[in-house]
Amino acid sequence: MTTIETAHPKCNSMYNDNKYLTFEVSGQTYGIQTKCIREVVPHGAISQVPDVPCFLLGVTNLRHEIIAIVDLQLLFGADKPTENDSKTCFIIANLTHSDGTSQSIGLVARRIYSARRILPDEIDAPPIVGGHQQIHYITGLGKDNDQVTILLDIDRLLEPEDKAIVAAIKSHENSSESGSQSLTASHSNE
Repeated sequence: MTTIETAHPKCNSMYNDNKYLTFEVSGQTYGIQTKCIREVVPHGAISQVPDVPCFLLGVTNLRHEIIAIVDLQLLFGADKPTENDSKTCFIIANLTHSDGTSQSIGLVARRIYSARRILPDEIDAPPIVGGHQQIHYITGLGKDNDQVTILLDIDRLLEPEDKAIVAAIKSHENSSESGSQSLTASHSNE
């Protein structure tokens, strides 16, 4: 029997749990644990999908993989989608469903700031309003001098019915990818 040991401290789970990708949405800084992030890519073509929530902008074809694109600005209640400029990008994150399956989704961010460590003593509890936590997808508030970074739980960001919509879009796109009926056959991010 072979035992594999982790020799490098960066492979330590505790180290990775404290590292966050920070980014801007509607002028506010947010953070998601880097262990949940697959990659960051430039904003690309989006094919709209009918009858989905307004924050689900559609899908994109990222190297032959269909990715549902969520505009966090709209998800958080803004009236207008994120403005697309040279710094706007897609954060490709791994979303885990309640049944243990996972898939990638794209989150639109106005700009990426950095990947940085935020230690537990630099994090305050999420806001509590009316005796219970109102926003279930906020895991805490990271403090850095006078700045606040709102820390998000990617797996709790979408409600179960929204996750089902995202999964259905991905399933539909995968089944029609080989034919000309694919929603994204003419769009591709490289």
